[in-house]
Amino acid sequence: MASQAAYDDAREVPRPARPDRRTLVSDAYDQHGTALFRLAHAICGDEERAATAVVQAFDVAFTDSRRTGRDVRIPQDLVRLTYLACVACCTAPRGTADGSPEANDATPLSACLVGLDCQRRALIALTLYGDHTYDEAAVLLNIDPAAAARALRITLREAARGPRSRHASPGSAP
Repeated sequence: MASQAAYDDAREVPRPARPDRRTLVSDAYDQHGTALFRLAHAICGDEERAATAVVQAFDVAFTDSRRTGRDVRIPQDLVRLTYLACVACCTAPRGTADGSPEANDATPLSACLVGLDCQRRALIALTLYGDHTYDEAAVLLNIDPAAAARALRITLREAARGPRSRHASPGSAP
């Protein structure tokens, strides 16, 4: 009889309310928004496109009909989704009113990385801005860690030589 009373008492203990989606999004943005924007800006080299990519990543992460807020693995999903949004919106050419390409107001990091593919830019950004190891960056981007290490080594070597070294032919002067 005593065990039944204890069981009834346990059933009546109120459970904590599940946070609503707005709270989950707000908390995730407060914790990771700045880092995700830095990542996107390093990939895109453009503040407006970077902000758009981060918003799209949050939108997909928290409104996709196959997900719920608790299914979002933060920051893994948000990093991956930000990267994918950058590939979609930051690699498209942007023109001015006269049809010429728009000048890029690149940061020093993105200026060093001009011409690199988005994946290599993301690897650099995650290791520099996110304080991730190459293994962690590889996991976040869903690529092989050995390939990530090779890509980082090559990219850093090329960046140290300067942007002209990537485009110079083997016999040309630096």
